[in-house]
Amino acid sequence: MPIARRVQHLSDEVKEPTRRTTRAVRSCRPQMPDLIGVGPDSAAVLLIAAGDNPDRTTDEAAFAALCGVSPVEQSSGKTHRRRLNRGATAKRTLPSTAS
Repeated sequence: MPIARRVQHLSDEVKEPTRRTTRAVRSCRPQMPDLIGVGPDSAAVLLIAAGDNPDRTTDEAAFAALCGVSPVEQSSGKTHRRRLNRGATAKRTLPSTAS
């Protein structure tokens, strides 16, 4: 019986951050959590990536570039291929090291 109580307690404890995230997302974009497939965590990540200026993501390609997942040509000679551009948000979120 004590294990069942502990599981119940931990389940209730996990629900509180989800409620807080949902409230925060709804305060910024009330319609976003109602979209199919967009939970509170992914909605928060999208809002953080877009920042305070959603106009800078004019289309899917601009948003992909902002997130660092846009394709970049990586061709040499006869070989033509693409790789993901990991240079956008990923570089800005890493802590800078002072030399």
